[in-house]
Amino acid sequence: MSNADNTEINGNEEGVSSGDSSSSNAPAALAAAQNTATDGTATDGTAIDSVVTNTVSTDGPSIETILANIRAEAKQLERQGLLAAPAQEAEIDWGSFLQEERQLPIKRHYLKSEFLAFEDLDFVNNAYLGILQRAADEIGLEDNIRALRTGLGKEQILLNLLNSEEGQRAGIIIDGLGGYGAAQSDEFPIKSVYHRSDFLVCDDDDFIDSAYLGILRRLPDESGLQDLQKYLAVGGFKEIVLVNLLRSAEAQQQGVVVTGLAYYRLLRLLFAVPLLGRFFHYGLKSLRAFSHRGGSEFDILQRRTEAALASRSREVDNTVSETIALKKSTRALFGALKQQYNGVQQELTVARADNQQLAEQLAVSERRGQQLHRDMQLSRNDLSYQQAQLQRFMEQLSSPEQLPISRDNAAAIVRDSAKDRFDAYYVAFESECRGTVEEIHQAQRVYLPVLEAAGCIGDTAPLLDIGCGRGEWLQLVTSQGLACQGVDINRVMVQQCQQQGLQANLANALDYLRTQADGSLGAVTGFHIIEHLPFEELFDLFAEALRVLVPGGLIIFETPNPENMMVATHTFYHDPTHRNPVTPTGIDFLARYIGFGGSEIMRLHPYPAEARIKGMDKLTSRINGHFCGPQDFAIVARKPM
Repeated sequence: MSNADNTEINGNEEGVSSGDSSSSNAPAALAAAQNTATDGTATDGTAIDSVVTNTVSTDGPSIETILANIRAEAKQLERQGLLAAPAQEAEIDWGSFLQEERQLPIKRHYLKSEFLAFEDLDFVNNAYLGILQRAADEIGLEDNIRALRTGLGKEQILLNLLNSEEGQRAGIIIDGLGGYGAAQSDEFPIKSVYHRSDFLVCDDDDFIDSAYLGILRRLPDESGLQDLQKYLAVGGFKEIVLVNLLRSAEAQQQGVVVTGLAYYRLLRLLFAVPLLGRFFHYGLKSLRAFSHRGGSEFDILQRRTEAALASRSREVDNTVSETIALKKSTRALFGALKQQYNGVQQELTVARADNQQLAEQLAVSERRGQQLHRDMQLSRNDLSYQQAQLQRFMEQLSSPEQLPISRDNAAAIVRDSAKDRFDAYYVAFESECRGTVEEIHQAQRVYLPVLEAAGCIGDTAPLLDIGCGRGEWLQLVTSQGLACQGVDINRVMVQQCQQQGLQANLANALDYLRTQADGSLGAVTGFHIIEHLPFEELFDLFAEALRVLVPGGLIIFETPNPENMMVATHTFYHDPTHRNPVTPTGIDFLARYIGFGGSEIMRLHPYPAEARIKGMDKLTSRINGHFCGPQDFAIVARKPM
């Protein structure tokens, strides 16, 4: 007899050795173990391994021997890769045992019995995992569970999955399904990894043959077969047989692995404890025997349980059917709502497109309206100018000083009329190109803190704005409660200022300054005026301004900034009365040369950020500075105290 037949397979396991098996007869020891509960002797008289002799004796091995055996068993399991050595003591994870038994390993070749070992939900889940290589979807799970509970066989469900399009693509093989499966075989398959269910579905002699074929790669000899038949006949555990066969030296040489036996390996160690192990083993066998024993009370209880389960199953089926119907109606309702939603979305898209088109048309209409308004304003201004010109012309003709009208008087009236026509044009040009009053106010507010900090303007030292134009700066200064007045050579603009209640004088700026007393003004300002003057007049303007200012008085002159190439080469020439650009360096030197102190250059009004070239390198920054930098600058200087 081989080593495998000499391995301990004693179901009681009170004195099982985890080590030496060379001289023991496993089947004989098994038969002896079955008789220990009756006569306390081995029936076949065969010698058993020295560790398991006297298994029915009350004087079993010592506790130290049992503990040594358990340690040796654990080390052997660890070497086989079936038990990981823990870093520290921990409780047994029973959940992992249950999970291991509820799920088949994923592979390409199965036995039908591997699936039939599961019931209900576990069967369906494992069928999908094994055959389709994926988890069951909700509808498939519900349909197959309902089919099982209404009498459809498990084999048919397996065949349905195998013959499905997805199952044929997966190409999984299941032995034992007759002529319908992907592959069939009446022999026990030989492979390197099994699940315990591969063996447990077999009965009696088939189980023994399968265990030997699968684990030891051979059939059992006659004595081994007989002893195992006796062991199983008295309620022995098939799982313990598998555990003991795996522990044999012959099985270890074959290297076969059987999963799902971790719980029974622990039971085997528990059975090895003297007295307690035998009692525990007897209790488990009795419980198993009772579960298979047919008694009237048990039959009645079983029938009642089956009836209750059948009733509950019908309730579950009804609930499942109602749930499926509800899901179908919900899907139909959701589909209708989705269709309505898509329709509303399409209508909204059309409405948005229409709104966008209307908005674009409205924007075009607004631009046209603004242009028409400007054109009407120009026409109105021109008509007002023509009426005023006609009135003035009539007054000149009827003036006693002009009578009788001479040729020279008539020529002077015509010259004045021609200049007034140019003044009217310039008013229209500023209205068109300079911006609205509100925009100019917003741009000029930057100078209000400068005036407030200087504190040099009062009733006796007002601000004088040279080239006051339409009076935007005079309006802003007046709103701050500061005294101010303006001077301009444009008759039409002076009239507009006077009509607003502003103090404005029609005169040449330089001539007007020369009529002012020394130290009579608090500030002299001019916005886009100095670029209109010849340098000689500009020089005299700064000199006269220094004379008429009070000590600490201010000058503020704003002009286009030629540092911006777009200004220097293009926008500066929009105004035909511009003479030449004035540079910050040049005007600052002029102010200091004349005698002003504390001069400061304020660079203002850069192009918007979206006009700049994107980039952070030096070249891009320099280009942006030259083309998108400040469009204007102002010199601010003070008369020394």
